[in-house]
Amino acid sequence: MAQHGVSSTNCDSIKQTQSSLLSNHLPRIFDRIHFGLGDKTLVKMIASLQPNPAKDTFQMDAEHHGTDHSLTFRMTKGPQVYASYLQSITPSLALGGDTLFDFSEGGGVFSFGGKYTGGDWTGVAMLAQYGQICLVQYIKHVSPGRMALVADLVVNPLTLDSQTVLGAEVNMKQSRFVTTVDNGGKISALLESRVVPNAVTLLLSGEVDQAKDEYKFGYGFQLNL
Repeated sequence: MAQHGVSSTNCDSIKQTQSSLLSNHLPRIFDRIHFGLGDKTLVKMIASLQPNPAKDTFQMDAEHHGTDHSLTFRMTKGPQVYASYLQSITPSLALGGDTLFDFSEGGGVFSFGGKYTGGDWTGVAMLAQYGQICLVQYIKHVSPGRMALVADLVVNPLTLDSQTVLGAEVNMKQSRFVTTVDNGGKISALLESRVVPNAVTLLLSGEVDQAKDEYKFGYGFQLNL
C-alpha cells in the first residue's frame, strides 16, 4: 500500500509463502514469478503442483502504487477474486476498503478500514463481514527499515470470540526473518536468505503447534530472472 512514499509489508504474501513452504513430505513443485509493468505496477504469479491435483494452487497478484493511492488485484483457484483500494487523505491518514468474491459459492465479503502512520509506529483498524469481524493492528518500528514488532487483535463483536497474534520482522543485509506466535501457542517462522544477491534466495519455514502436537518444516529457492 502506498501512502505518500511510506512503504508497508505485504502480510498476505508472507503468509502465502510460509504456508506454501510447509512440507507434507510428498514430492511437489512450487514456483513464483515476479515481473514489473513500469515503475509503479508489479505482477506476481505463484503456483504449486502436488501429487493430488485437488490440492494444486494458483495465485496471480497485480499491485499498482501511485503517489497517494494503491490498488491490488488478486485471483486464486476457485476461482476467487480479491481487490483492494487505499487512498491517502493526509500524509498520515489513509482510508480504503477491499472485497473478496468466490465464484464457486456465488457470494462475497467486504471490509472497510483506515491506516494511520505516526513517527515510529503504524496503526490499522478494519471492519469486515458486515460488522462481524473487527481487526486492530499495531506496528512498532524499532529500527526503521531493520526491525519491526507487530500486534494483531481480531474480535467478533457479536460473540466476543477473539484471536491475538504477536510478531516480529528483522531485515538484515542479506536476509529477512519473520516470526509470529498466537494466543493458541502456535509459533511460525520464515527465513529468506539471499544466497546470490538479486538472483537466488533460500527460503526456510517452520511451524510448531503444541496444542495439536504438529510440527512442520519447509524449504525452497526463489530465482529472480
